[in-house]
Amino acid sequence: MIRKVTPLDIQSFASQKHVRRGEQLFENGLVKNRFSSQNGLKAIVRSRRTCRVEIFLQDDKLTGHCSCHLENTSCEHQAAVLMAWVHEPESFITFPDLRKALRHRDKTILINILMQLCESFPELSHHFMCGDGKDEIDSIREEVADIFDLPFATKIDPIDIVSSFQTLSIRAKLYCSEYSFQKARTIYFELLNRSLSLIDSDQLSEAFPPMVLSDIAEEYEQSALQELEHSGNRKEIQDQVKELLGHDAAGSEGVVFPKLVKKLEM
Repeated sequence: MIRKVTPLDIQSFASQKHVRRGEQLFENGLVKNRFSSQNGLKAIVRSRRTCRVEIFLQDDKLTGHCSCHLENTSCEHQAAVLMAWVHEPESFITFPDLRKALRHRDKTILINILMQLCESFPELSHHFMCGDGKDEIDSIREEVADIFDLPFATKIDPIDIVSSFQTLSIRAKLYCSEYSFQKARTIYFELLNRSLSLIDSDQLSEAFPPMVLSDIAEEYEQSALQELEHSGNRKEIQDQVKELLGHDAAGSEGVVFPKLVKKLEM
């Protein structure tokens, strides 16, 4: 779980203007759907637009991302979420809270909710409908390729593709829960490899939001390590790691695999 945050931390994290506006948003009850996990905080902030906010703790330093995309820097919406965490930490739902609540829900109700989620995010439906084996791996690669297929654009806005990362990451986590680590790893590899290629070739109109690719890299490393423990595929994983680390942008985007490199003796 993210560490205790103080008002002084918020003042160091955001500008005085954004702290003041964030405080107003918090006091007006505009920080909604608050969620806390070991990775950080997430919430919806409603102001002139609906903004999705994520707050992380990296190297004992607060960092964040907001869908308002204010030059990839801290903003009033992130400050508002931190205000909520400082003053009302009990209002944030946690994974144990959610797991406990779900266990008491009727199975039919949960299935109906899942059906509605698949209707809103059709990418998730492929997880339940695809067959096993190589065909599904190929299907995953094609789905990721579709995300990056943006014709008629001289420069690609990363936001146009990042919005699709979340549903694919959810699908990858579902694969991991079923011990289908190769399928999860394939999702993470394709997202990383294609994103890094765009950066290397200067095809983006602006930088990726902070920590987007480094977070995917961490998930890739974890799924690959789990796969090595359970089934192998050592040579394929080693080739993928070499390819990813070979990108010029890998280091600057936080795409590093210290545990995996050590495990593979690279």
